[in-house]
Amino acid sequence: RSPIGTVIDLRSLEEIDENPDLLPQTRTIELIALPLLEGAARDAVAEATTLGALYAAMARTTGSCVVDLARLVLEERDGLADGILIHCAAGKDRTGFVIAVLLAAVGADREAIVADYAASQAHLSGEWAERAFDRVRASGVPLTPQLSALLAHSPAAAMADTLAHLDAEYGGADAYLRAHGLSADELTDLHDRLIDP
Repeated sequence: RSPIGTVIDLRSLEEIDENPDLLPQTRTIELIALPLLEGAARDAVAEATTLGALYAAMARTTGSCVVDLARLVLEERDGLADGILIHCAAGKDRTGFVIAVLLAAVGADREAIVADYAASQAHLSGEWAERAFDRVRASGVPLTPQLSALLAHSPAAAMADTLAHLDAEYGGADAYLRAHGLSADELTDLHDRLIDP
């Protein structure tokens, strides 16, 4: 039996409509839509031409949504399994960013966070990447090496630079969450939920 009782979907509502989550019918799983990139955030990341710029734009525009996600992780869910699955479309950009922020905020090993993010690239190559590239070509957009890298690469340096950016701009991932409304008590509870369950 899976330990997952809650699925949090960071995709846009349009993406969810096109490809809804397929959940087992044998038990109850709570499905929560939490679009990370809406409005100004979507516009900001659309301008990014590198992964570093993409994640910096996310940091600048999605802080309150990341705090909402942290609070969802902290919620008690009676009658549901304890595990939470958080996902987007590829699992490396929206999901990679928010998971890195949450883990860094509670003091997880930085090298492990970066290595986990970098491991995504192996899972995106092949069939997944080719489908993504085909969608780009079908839309009439030229598939440049730069765009290919944005879609299907997750180099360790991109996440290491993102965590360094949070350090430089906000004083760290914990301060980033605090600046966007997460309380000190909530941060402690998040540590207990993620590090010392």
